[in-house]
Amino acid sequence: TAEIENRWALEKRVLEQIAEYENALKKFDTGEYGLCEKCGKKIAPERLEAVPHAKLCITCKAAKAKEARGFAR
Repeated sequence: TAEIENRWALEKRVLEQIAEYENALKKFDTGEYGLCEKCGKKIAPERLEAVPHAKLCITCKAAKAKEARGFAR
């Protein structure tokens, strides 16, 4: 049972990753690729190289991570 649950979790994550890359490709087609979904600024090329499906610039991503940890401004 545990092995099946692990496989389902892995399959779910792989499908989520595929959806993230497909979304990035759609943004590329519409000219929105590389723009932060929160602030609208360009995402640094180094970030896109590391995370091609990034939705947020590093500043907005850091703020979101702080909020998730309970350190909201």
